[in-house]
Amino acid sequence: MEDNIKQYKLLDSYIQETYDDIKNITEIHDNLCATVENKNMFNIFGIYIDDMHFQKNFIFREIKHIETLKNMSFRKLYSDIYRLYQKIVKRYLDITKEVDNISIIRKYYADLGIRIFNELDTFTIYKYRDIENIHTHIQNHISVINSYLSDMSNNILLLKSKIDIGYNMGSFIIAYQGEINKLEMDMKVYDSIFKNILENNLLIINKLIKRSKEIAYEIKDRQEDYNNKRLKIINNDIYGSSLTTITPMTPNIIENDIIIENELQLQIDKNKSISL
Repeated sequence: MEDNIKQYKLLDSYIQETYDDIKNITEIHDNLCATVENKNMFNIFGIYIDDMHFQKNFIFREIKHIETLKNMSFRKLYSDIYRLYQKIVKRYLDITKEVDNISIIRKYYADLGIRIFNELDTFTIYKYRDIENIHTHIQNHISVINSYLSDMSNNILLLKSKIDIGYNMGSFIIAYQGEINKLEMDMKVYDSIFKNILENNLLIINKLIKRSKEIAYEIKDRQEDYNNKRLKIINNDIYGSSLTTITPMTPNIIENDIIIENELQLQIDKNKSISL
């Protein structure tokens, strides 16, 4: 369980790191758009401000998707552990001979802070404390059941000793041993289910961690790339002139397109006259 919680927290750190980087790139983008000179300088050297806007929004949607998947997997983890908790509580009530009624069940849910899982409730986001709390009470119940199992094993040794002195207890011991065997098997099944739940969940969360790590590093590298290119421009590494004195050299695309279209039309008309 500790490994699963640790991996979820690691995933959260990558998600938060990506949100922080997106915020930083947003500030860079806003600063560039706020100054005509900066915007023109980036366009001059083929570094388009819109690229930053596109990448920022693209990765934002990707990291939001991963965050949604994380919440879904955490919900699934809680659901599986909750079902296991129900089985263990029912077995616990069986061996302690408690009446299975609403007041008793309330003691093992509401009074212990166990959140009731509802399949129709798809909006609730479960927290680390929910998982840790239900896991703690599972371990507590299992500990009590194991203690009870140990007492049963000691009892059967005592009962077998009675046979040696003449008591007819063979049938009772066979039935009692059967209860011990069923309880031991239940405990093995609970343990196997719990391990399977954690292993499957860990596979899912590790996939999300791998992708979120790639996203976190990708946006960081891209941010550094933009910062470095911007510094080169500001530090006059390319044209050796001041940022405020360089005039935009990007041609007027619209005017050039009109000129080219006019020249093409003139050439077409000329060809027509020659052919005639």
